[in-house]
Formats: sequence, structure tokens, C-alpha cells
Amino acid sequence: MIPLQIEEKLRMFQKEKYAVLREKEKKELEEKSREGKVKLIFTALGDAVILPSPERNVLPYLDGKQKGATSCADIFIYRQIKDKEMWDLHMIEFKKTSGKPFNDCSACQQ
Repeated sequence: MIPLQIEEKLRMFQKEKYAVLREKEKKELEEKSREGKVKLIFTALGDAVILPSPERNVLPYLDGKQKGATSCADIFIYRQIKDKEMWDLHMIEFKKTSGKPFNDCSACQQ
């Protein structure tokens, strides 16, 4: 269960800028660009908060015209560790230029 204090803070976000998943819920995550497109089906191993496309939702005081000022991973996922008041942060950077499909996410099965 997402702690009340986190739910209260999430109310300050625009609803379309994040997703809350309960354990075992699935969500398709994707990244599109001129170089290509990649999709990933994410299954929550615990309650999770997903912040997709953070580079498009950066703080307004960063200068997006300067190279690297808004660079970051494609998706942030905060996953609650079961039966603990701790969260793991997973940062996902999609690579679209390899040209080969990648279906094995065994590294993600912890």
C-alpha cells in the first residue's frame, strides 16, 4: 500500500504525469524518437510509482536549450519493498538503435 504521505504529495502532480501500480499490476512503457521506438511491459513486484519521460517534465528553471541540462533516464520507477518502509529507485534508459528485439528481463526479476 502506498503510504498516505506519498499519496498526499502525488496529489500535487498532474495525474497524467505519473502512474501508481499495485503489486502484480502491469503497464506498458514506451519511448519514441526519430531513431525508433521501444516498448516494455512492466509488472510491479510491489506497489510502485512510475514517472515516465522525466526529461519532458523537468523543473522550469532548467534551460532546455543547453545541451545536457535536462538529460536524464527515460523512466523512474519507485518500488516499495514488501513489508518495509523502504523504496527502491529503478532508472530505465531505453536504447532504440540496436535494431534487435530484447525480450529477456531476467535481470529485473529480483
